[in-house]
Amino acid sequence: MPDVKSVTTMFFDSLLIALKHFMYKHDTRRMLQMAHQRYDQTGLEQWNHSEKWSKYCNVCKSREELKSEIKISIN
Repeated sequence: MPDVKSVTTMFFDSLLIALKHFMYKHDTRRMLQMAHQRYDQTGLEQWNHSEKWSKYCNVCKSREELKSEIKISIN
């Protein structure tokens, strides 16, 4: 049987409340921003989102835009 973790062991109560609030408000932009911020702080894979969310994520869009600008500047 795989190692199963409950939601409460992976996230703090305050984060769950914030995520619940963002989901209730359908605020995907802030949920994705929070996920990026937490991943940068902790490095835990549980905060990564899949590629399908990249088109909604301003952080991912900005990173892609910067990568393309850097490539243009180098070439």
